[in-house]
Amino acid sequence: MYEYEKHVKTIITLQSFIRGYSTRKKYGIKHLPNSDLQDYKLFIKGNDPVISGLPKHPADEHIALIGTSGMRSLELACQLSDGVPKLIILDNSKQVTDFWRMARDIMVNSDNQFSFLLQLRNYVKDTQCNRYTLTAKEFSYLENLFKLYDFNPIKKIIISVSVIAQSWADKEILIKIKNILNYHQINHIYAYPSNIAAYTSVCGSTIEAEKILFNIKHLNPVAAIHTDLDLLSDQPKNFFVIRDHRPLLVKQVMKLDCTPDKVLQDLFNLLNEIFTSKSTAAPLCHRSSPNFFEKDPRLNQLIKKYKLPNTNQSSLEKGLRNAVVNNNCQDVKDFLVYVENINAQDQNKLSKRTALHWAAIRGYHDIYELLINANADPHIKDAAGDSAEITERMSELHI
Repeated sequence: MYEYEKHVKTIITLQSFIRGYSTRKKYGIKHLPNSDLQDYKLFIKGNDPVISGLPKHPADEHIALIGTSGMRSLELACQLSDGVPKLIILDNSKQVTDFWRMARDIMVNSDNQFSFLLQLRNYVKDTQCNRYTLTAKEFSYLENLFKLYDFNPIKKIIISVSVIAQSWADKEILIKIKNILNYHQINHIYAYPSNIAAYTSVCGSTIEAEKILFNIKHLNPVAAIHTDLDLLSDQPKNFFVIRDHRPLLVKQVMKLDCTPDKVLQDLFNLLNEIFTSKSTAAPLCHRSSPNFFEKDPRLNQLIKKYKLPNTNQSSLEKGLRNAVVNNNCQDVKDFLVYVENINAQDQNKLSKRTALHWAAIRGYHDIYELLINANADPHIKDAAGDSAEITERMSELHI
């Protein structure tokens, strides 16, 4: 009897260890090391336009806002709820993350807004972390926030703020944030990336901007609050409360295709029309060459490797399924950047399988977990009526 109890205890210990490992793997947040953080300064108020018209949730509804940069995220959190919403600051600037952590520490020991603002002002002055040298206008903005929403609710939001030193382009971080919020039964999630997608698209990497939009799509918030970037003034001018997070649609709404590359392409097309309509000379560029302006060499590699006819979503979905069948984890990760519908089923009436189905059928557990973490639906049934979840369990039992 003693030996039996000993074995049971050992099994329970092992199960507990495995569950603990799985939980840490699923929910563990990794911050960027200081050496990888950017050093840009923050806007305490921000230069986004006034954002209004957001839904207002009652105090008993649990909501969360994933925001960035300065105190505009705090204002939006207050706008969204009559209670105490969960505020998460996601930013890859050391100045921004240090500011929010200090604001949280100061607020813990502050009994009123005057004490809080005085200490925060001294911190900003000493560290010079603010982008503006004159902070009177921005601190006036903070004073008005306390008048509008009262000290105690704001204090509760700030002392419970979570500060994550990471990039919006990191897909795993947003998935883990969503998992944590779902675990705590916070289902009303909002995202406020400000003008990160617009700025990255215009002034940085279009590939990076695509990743950010796809990551927000996988987060699937109730709404994402974006702002644009006016190239002439280098300031945001418009805000967009977007509920359909398909990247192509978001780019159309925000006019993110108006990048320097796009402008250059339009110029070439215009010159082509002029030359081809008035001259027999060869055009400057051929529209029949779809990859002439291709900005993503990795996408080209995937298309060639999997012999895809084009970059349409149906082709990329097929490529994703083929990458799963080939047990190529890296290719699967890369396809996830471009595929909008991870749950797309193949067109074969006898199979109707998703990428997750193929991972389960082949017993590729690492890829299965990767797809699950990317919000693949394990309950979709194939032509035989089997879900990926059931198939995966049978695979684990070697049935």
